[in-house]
Amino acid sequence: MTTLRLALIAAALATAVAAPASADPKLGLGLTLTFGPNQTLNTGASLRLFSDNEDDSVVGAVGVDYMFMTNSLRASVGPAYVKDDLFFDLNVGYDFGLQNVSFGAGIGALSTQSEQPAVVHYQ
Repeated sequence: MTTLRLALIAAALATAVAAPASADPKLGLGLTLTFGPNQTLNTGASLRLFSDNEDDSVVGAVGVDYMFMTNSLRASVGPAYVKDDLFFDLNVGYDFGLQNVSFGAGIGALSTQSEQPAVVHYQ
């Protein structure tokens, strides 16, 4: 199997497991900085699927990163904090090009949903 196929399969399986049926999953785009073995730093573009998009909350995230320095894909999972159409995440992932596990931190954008105040109709 090719690396791309493995990355897509891993992302699809993680997405199916991580997205609860009652929440409002949302996609986000961002940048990731990873810390691999031997203290090597790598940056990448990230695509994340969040378990919910409720504003000012901690949610689960799964994603795929394209790592610039190694030209490889990385599947990741971890918690994220969502606030004002931004996300901040910490993750652990597997880099298919380097064939190793790395830790990462990311920031990016998504459309959040704030709690709507209850509407009361007086008659």
